[in-house]
Amino acid sequence: MAEDGEGLIYVALHEHNEAVAIRQHDLPRDPEDVLNLLSSEAAPLLCWFDTAKAYLSQEQAAAFVAIVQDAYSEEVLQGIRNYFHREPLFERVQLLCALAAYYTEASRAERDAQERARLAQQADAFVRQAEGLRSSEMLPSMTRGFMAMARNEPHAAMMEYKRAEKMRHNGNINHAPLLAQAALHYTNGDLSQSIQLYGQVLRANPACPAEVRLGIAACYYRAGKLEAATAAYNRVLALDPSSADALLGLAVIKFGSSNVQEGLNSGLQLLQRAYSADPTHAGVLCALSHFSLLKGQSQQALQLAQAALEGADTDRLRSAALGLCGRCHHALGDLAAAQHHYAQAIRLDPKAPLPHLGTAQVYLASGGDPTNSVSELEIVLNALPGNPDALELLGGLLPVQPARVAKTLQAHREAAQRQADNAGLQQMLGELLAATEPAAALEAFGQALALHRKKQAETQKRNDERQKKRAALDEAGDDALAAQLAGDIEADEAVPVVPAKLLNNTAVLKYRAGAVGEAMALMNEAEASIKADPGSASALQTISMGYNMARLQEATGDLKAAEAMYRNLVGQFPGYIDCYLRLSAMAKAAGDMQQAAHWAAQATAQAGGHVDAQALLATLHMERGDLNAARECVGKVGAEGAQDPYMQLTHANVVMAALPADRSARNPGADKTRRDYIYKALNIYREVLRQQPDNIYAVNGLGTCLAELGHMAAAKQAFDEVIRASAKTRGFMRLPETYVNLGNLWLARQQYSDALTMYEHASKLHNHKNAQLLLYMARAHHDAGDHLPAKRVLLKALHLAPADIKVRFNLAFVLQEWAVKVFKRKYISGDPAKLKDYSDAEVALMEAEKIFNQLHALGKEATRIEPKKLALHAQFCHQQLPSAANLVRQAHAEEAMVQSQQKVRQAELAAAEAQRKLKENTASAERKAVDARKMQEAQRALEDSKAKLEQLRASRHMAALADNSNEGDAGGGSGKGGSKRKRGGKKGAAGEDMGDFYVDDAQPIERLPKARRDDDDVQENLRRTGLDSDDEDIDEAQLFGSDGGDDDAAAANGDVDEDAGAAAAAGSGRGRLKRRAAAAEEDDGDAGDAAAAAGDGDEVMDEAPGEGGFEVDALFADDDDDAGEEGGEAAAAQPRKRQRQALESDDEEEGGYAAAAAPAENGGGAAAAEDDDIDGLFE
Repeated sequence: MAEDGEGLIYVALHEHNEAVAIRQHDLPRDPEDVLNLLSSEAAPLLCWFDTAKAYLSQEQAAAFVAIVQDAYSEEVLQGIRNYFHREPLFERVQLLCALAAYYTEASRAERDAQERARLAQQADAFVRQAEGLRSSEMLPSMTRGFMAMARNEPHAAMMEYKRAEKMRHNGNINHAPLLAQAALHYTNGDLSQSIQLYGQVLRANPACPAEVRLGIAACYYRAGKLEAATAAYNRVLALDPSSADALLGLAVIKFGSSNVQEGLNSGLQLLQRAYSADPTHAGVLCALSHFSLLKGQSQQALQLAQAALEGADTDRLRSAALGLCGRCHHALGDLAAAQHHYAQAIRLDPKAPLPHLGTAQVYLASGGDPTNSVSELEIVLNALPGNPDALELLGGLLPVQPARVAKTLQAHREAAQRQADNAGLQQMLGELLAATEPAAALEAFGQALALHRKKQAETQKRNDERQKKRAALDEAGDDALAAQLAGDIEADEAVPVVPAKLLNNTAVLKYRAGAVGEAMALMNEAEASIKADPGSASALQTISMGYNMARLQEATGDLKAAEAMYRNLVGQFPGYIDCYLRLSAMAKAAGDMQQAAHWAAQATAQAGGHVDAQALLATLHMERGDLNAARECVGKVGAEGAQDPYMQLTHANVVMAALPADRSARNPGADKTRRDYIYKALNIYREVLRQQPDNIYAVNGLGTCLAELGHMAAAKQAFDEVIRASAKTRGFMRLPETYVNLGNLWLARQQYSDALTMYEHASKLHNHKNAQLLLYMARAHHDAGDHLPAKRVLLKALHLAPADIKVRFNLAFVLQEWAVKVFKRKYISGDPAKLKDYSDAEVALMEAEKIFNQLHALGKEATRIEPKKLALHAQFCHQQLPSAANLVRQAHAEEAMVQSQQKVRQAELAAAEAQRKLKENTASAERKAVDARKMQEAQRALEDSKAKLEQLRASRHMAALADNSNEGDAGGGSGKGGSKRKRGGKKGAAGEDMGDFYVDDAQPIERLPKARRDDDDVQENLRRTGLDSDDEDIDEAQLFGSDGGDDDAAAANGDVDEDAGAAAAAGSGRGRLKRRAAAAEEDDGDAGDAAAAAGDGDEVMDEAPGEGGFEVDALFADDDDDAGEEGGEAAAAQPRKRQRQALESDDEEEGGYAAAAAPAENGGGAAAAEDDDIDGLFE
């Protein structure tokens, strides 16, 4: 045998039938004697291999290489063939793969790149040689997998392990490729696949070593399945009770128990068992070192970590041990040693998070570049997203490269969501978001402020409660008891102040969002916070707050105060470049370009090639038209500054500003130069976007270049993307230029309304105080043919920028074109606008000539306009002025003629109106006279009626007396006298009937149809004449009429029998009265028919005032007519007929005005309104 379990190597002595035992830990320093022994005895290659491994374990790499190379020599191999009579192919493959593995490890440890490559090539050569010996052997493929892992190529390693799975190990099945694949899946985080492979090995070989189950337990633990992991570790302990790995795994599980104290105790007991089982176990030693470090026993922890490093057999374990060594040195204050150990740990395991965390801490502690710390913390958070130490460190940094820090934002967001009541974490999140997501940062700052204010309120509430308790004790009166109880009351707590840094940062974002008032209030609170707690802010933070206050003063319009604060800061801190830049920007906004350039130059003088200062100075030169000076500023920043995105944008803008203006076909060279400039700017914008994909300024510039090249659709897409990105910032990012560019696109497509909409958006963002934007709007109006709106916009621009050459030239040009357009316009004869337009156009021509001459006098250097062009415009305007004056004179003459004609027409209309009013007044007077006469006639008729009524009453009274006398006579006789009384009785009965008919005034007799409403007019007339009721008048009216129709009347009444009728026919006085009453009743019916027939006349008369008497005149006969027994009907009907004839004749005589005059006099109507409209046409 070559090696036993006690570390002995046996070499057989062929001639003596004995063996020499060589202890592995007692090998001679010089391997020459061992080599002579192995060679002389033709020892098997396996014996050579074991001896070489023993030397390697003692870190004698040279002896290892010498033994393996001698073993592979042809002399040794020939001796082995002669003695054993076979070819040791497998042993030779082992030796070659061992050499390949050795050189692979050596290449990993080598620092020199060339030497590392040479060692890797040697390893690859040995593997190829091994593959040539036996192609079906898995060992070379396993070695290649190991080499791929050393090169950090896990995918290539997996392919080699899968290829080895199909091969044999010295002709036997071996599951090493499956275990290697499982370990690789575990490293990559594919735990389910790793568990599946481990299970496959267990099913194939249930008696496999316990280490296979350790792999399964590790997978379950990493997957969070702690119960399954515990069961797997316990199974390993059942197979091997002294397994330190299983005990360590169980200890780690116990440390994570919910019961902290119990878990800590159980875990430490398991660690002690593991240390007793294997004092050299690297994992156990690392765990013990960690706990010693937590206890503050840094020296003991360092010793344990160093022991773990010596016993580590994998890179992962060695990395963990080195990381612990670094932490121990860090705790002891030896930063250099700590940094050295962290670097070694990272080199062995780049993904290990703790060494990177330690490195970031060392960078910060030594005052190094924060960017390096940010890089290290990113790696930590990628491996441990919720690591509180890394989050706290990263939140305390002000990232120099926000794009890199953005990668860690998700971890911060999740941590902030889990700890929503952590004000510090919310503030940290806001600081990280401020550069890229200001709206979200403002929300985070708001939550942090709310938590701080809540804490302030709670503290103040507790203090108030304590004060109330003390006041209650004081009021109790027992001083001794009060003093005793007061001692039990806690002292007042100090009310925490809101951090000034948080208030300042929130104010900055409020300012950027446009809420200047809220920002000012927060800054005032920040100053109060510093006064309350002077140690809460550093000196640098105080200076920054002063600068921010100046910015707010500038934003509120208090420019003098802002300038004073900037100057004060510059006086105290001459290197404060931002103050110089703000002073330059303020001078630029005021139009003082010379002062702006002065302050920018001061900034560059203080900071040398300061990128921001040079970029601002280049922008100022560009706006002044000095492109050469702008290019010089861009070139002064150097190679490093040229990569700054702000400077790159400035450089691209300068290139675009230098585009040749000549694009005519006569100058093809200029067009090619122009395209070269555009492509140069386009590449610069692309480079900015490569560094900052969300830079909307670069996207806007890219769209501008595309538009200049004619790619309108792509340019519009770029501009739309900028607008969408700006909208997402909720007002924090505003880029009016994008709306201008979109407006230019619409203008190129002749869609003027859309272009004006875009320009209006841009102007709104500038508070409508940007003269350049007004120029764009004027151009859109001009191209649309709307010269007057263009003129108004240019006048407003001239008010904002009186010295702007472009505004003045374009105003003159628009005035010239508008004047020419007006003089060419066709006007209808008598158009009142013609004279005003011509006069305004003449003034516009004179004003345009004046402006052109002024610009021509300034010269080309000041205006950058060809003097010849200005002279031509001025000459044109001057030549047109005589024609314009002549046209104005003609317009004056035409206006005078039109006014004269209008005066004549107005006089004619006035005369016609006077004639109409005269006729109307005459007709009205006539109607009033007719109405008065008829009222008089009605009054006389009523008076006659009253007299006749009195006569009737007297007659009736006398008749009654006569009847009573006759009755008295009849009642006193006999014989003939009785017969006479009988006849007299009939007469008496008839007399009673007639008496009932004439005397009973309580029952009036209806005479008129119900449809007729003239009764109301009759009642009105009666009331005017003094009568209270018309019932009595109606009965009286029945007494006056002709004798005609008596029989019909009597028959109609039905109250008189035939004998009574015969008696009446005998000619008695009562019969005559009766006939008169019947005739009057018949006359009333005829009069009602006549009144109904005169419906139209009645409606007209109803509307006129005082016409109620006309109905009375219809009922009673006129004094001039016969009121006797005959002709009553004719007498009653005649006045109504005459009335209608009179009305009709009046209407005909007035010519239609009478019908309309009455409503007009009574307050208006359709006719009145129509007259007003007619008058209005000639006003």
